Amino acid sequence: MDFFQELFLPPSADHLHLIKFLLMVIYFIHLPFIALVIGGTFYSLWFNVRDGGRNHPIYGRLAYQVLEALVFNKWAGLVLGVLPLLVIILISGQIFYDAPIAIVPFLSYLTIFTAVGLSLVYAYQASFRWRENNYYLHLLFGVAGLGMLLLAYLLFSGVTSLQLDPGRWFLIRKPTQLLFSWNVMARFVQFTTAALAFSGAAVLFFFFHWQGGRRGLEENYATYLRNFAMGTALFFTLLQPFFLFWNLITLPSISLSEAVFLLAILVIMVLAWVGLKLWRMVQEKTARRGVSVFVLYLLAFVLMVVTDHFALENAIENHSALLISRAEEVQSRLEAEREARRTSAIKVDLELGKKVYLNQCITCHRFDQQVVGPAYNQVLPKYLDRQEELVDFVRKPRKIDPALPPMPQLGLKESEIRSVVAYLLKTFREQQNNSTAK
Repeated sequence: MDFFQELFLPPSADHLHLIKFLLMVIYFIHLPFIALVIGGTFYSLWFNVRDGGRNHPIYGRLAYQVLEALVFNKWAGLVLGVLPLLVIILISGQIFYDAPIAIVPFLSYLTIFTAVGLSLVYAYQASFRWRENNYYLHLLFGVAGLGMLLLAYLLFSGVTSLQLDPGRWFLIRKPTQLLFSWNVMARFVQFTTAALAFSGAAVLFFFFHWQGGRRGLEENYATYLRNFAMGTALFFTLLQPFFLFWNLITLPSISLSEAVFLLAILVIMVLAWVGLKLWRMVQEKTARRGVSVFVLYLLAFVLMVVTDHFALENAIENHSALLISRAEEVQSRLEAEREARRTSAIKVDLELGKKVYLNQCITCHRFDQQVVGPAYNQVLPKYLDRQEELVDFVRKPRKIDPALPPMPQLGLKESEIRSVVAYLLKTFREQQNNSTAK
């Protein structure tokens, strides 16, 4: 923990708001992609197992084409799958700076599992070229990839659940400890079923609408694919409200607010709208509402992320206030250190100080008598051991004695200020020594 802590500084208030917004944007991009990869791989394996390596005219073809449509390629896996997690680690390290939560190590494990899972899925995709020669090894790549991704996003559910429960932060030190929570189970089941529903909607979109739909689909093939996609999307969409409600009632009370409940209701309303559209599509046996279903599912993902954002804001409100206070302290210390380094490089020139005194200070001040301002012999004694305070006063004059006019801003350079202060204190000490000697 200490090693990871040294990588970050406490964020300021503006910085904290910015990185929290950036975290939402990254989740908007990352989670739908991972959902498609999980759903696409699951459906591909389903068709692959039904095909049994026999090159069935529908199942074997669907196993490859569904995977190809939903997982894209390895560069998408890198840009949309792995890189966002690396940014999430950096942002979370800032948000949870100095908190007793092992957020960076847990997210690092998640990133590794996700990278390995995506690599296995793309190996599974590439192995379709030699599937006939070694069907079971080909299938193993897919099963291992899907299993690793499910393990990764079970861990993700645990991490996001832990973030919302500050009372458990200091208790959880091992990834396995993350899993013992009803909220973790609710989040994981809700995410995986959402992934399967969204993937069904994506099949409708990419096969029947994207760039005019796929060309050359035979009628029986297209009909089977359309019915399968509509049926799975509808089935898993109907499950969503139950799992969303389960997630909501198992959230820690500290993370709940009116906004969280209203957003959860809005998500359920969007999903109900999706379910209604899918039901009509099933009845009409047409995919013509596929675009709106896909877009509405993207909107549902956005609203889910926003709901979690508000819940997180509620949970870490006190921690955020401490962070901002800590950042202000660090900023003040850094500014003081910079000022000390800058001033230490300035050489004091007593001749320059005498010149400033004779050209400007003597107009209002004398050592032994009050002119416009007080006599130096009256005010300098308190600064003998506090030279920096006198430097600060000359730099930024302020009214002290109500009976005397305020000292004007002299517009001196830093070297002139330090030199004249050194000259005044040196001269005052010499005068004291001379009077003592007499």
